[in-house]
Amino acid sequence: MMKLSNKLGIGTVQFGLEYGINNRMGIPSDEEINHILAYYRQSCREPLIDTAVAYGNSHERLGIAFQKDNNYKNCIVSKFSPRVRTAQELRDECQTSLQILKVEALYGFLAHSAETLITNPSLLEALLELKKEGYVEKIGVSVYFPAQVDYFIDKDLPIDIIQAPFNVFDQRFAKTIELAKSKGIEVHTRSAFMQGLIFKPQPFFEGYFAPFLQGKKCLEDLAKTYDIPVQGLALAFCLKQPFIDRVIIGVDSKHNLEENIEAIAFFESSGLNETILKRFQELESIPEEILLPYNWPK
Repeated sequence: MMKLSNKLGIGTVQFGLEYGINNRMGIPSDEEINHILAYYRQSCREPLIDTAVAYGNSHERLGIAFQKDNNYKNCIVSKFSPRVRTAQELRDECQTSLQILKVEALYGFLAHSAETLITNPSLLEALLELKKEGYVEKIGVSVYFPAQVDYFIDKDLPIDIIQAPFNVFDQRFAKTIELAKSKGIEVHTRSAFMQGLIFKPQPFFEGYFAPFLQGKKCLEDLAKTYDIPVQGLALAFCLKQPFIDRVIIGVDSKHNLEENIEAIAFFESSGLNETILKRFQELESIPEEILLPYNWPK
C-alpha cells in the first residue's frame, strides 16, 4: 500500500510571500528552502512542487535552489497570471517561467483562475500548443467554485489537471472532483489546513468565523480521543480520498514539513479505520462566502 505522504505536494507561496492566517515564520531563507526541498525529496517517492507567477519571487528562489539540486526537473506545476490575455502573452510567460525556474519543461501549467479560460477560450488552444511542443506535460485550471469544474466537464474540454480547495471545513468540491477523476482528470487539492485556520484557538472562532467552530471541535475531540495530531487528521481526511491524486500543503520551514509528515505517519500507524474520517463528512456545510479566504476580514 502506498504511503499517504507520497501524495503530498509542496506549495511554495510562502517562499515568495508572507501568506496564511497562521503564518508566524515569515518568508524562509534560501538555506531553509534547500533544507525543505532536500527533506521532501527524501520523504516523498514522486515529489511535486506547486508554484505560480503570482507568488512573489518564489520562481526565482526555486530556480536558485534547483541549481544546487536538479532532481525536480519533471515535477513542477506552475500557474500563469490572470492578467494574461493573448496566446503570445501566455507563451512569453511560460518561457520566462522556464528560464527563471531553470528547467526545460513543466509537469503542469495551469490557469491561476479558471475564469481566464472560461472567458477566453483561445488561451486553451494556446496551452494545447505549448503541450504539443513539449514545454508542458499537462495543462489545467485552478478553481474556486464547483460550477467551474462542471463547466470544463460538461463541455468535455481537454484539460489534464484540476486544482481545488478541499478540507474538513470545505467539502464543496467532493462530488465534482470525484467526477473529474472518473473522467481521467488528475485532481490536486489545496488548503488542507484552511490556510492555517484549523490551528487557531477556539476563542478565535467567534463572530465571523463561528461557522467553523463545529469542525474545529470535531478535529480536536478526535485528536484528543485517539492521541493523533490535529494536522495528521486534517491531512489524512484529504489524503485518504481515492479521487484526490495530490494534496498540496504550504511549507515555511523544514521543521514544519517534518511535523506534517510525522503526523501522517502517526495516523497510518494508529490503525484507525475510515469510519473515523466519515465523522468529518457529516459536518454541517458552511456558507460559501465564508469559505473563501479573500472574503475574510483583514
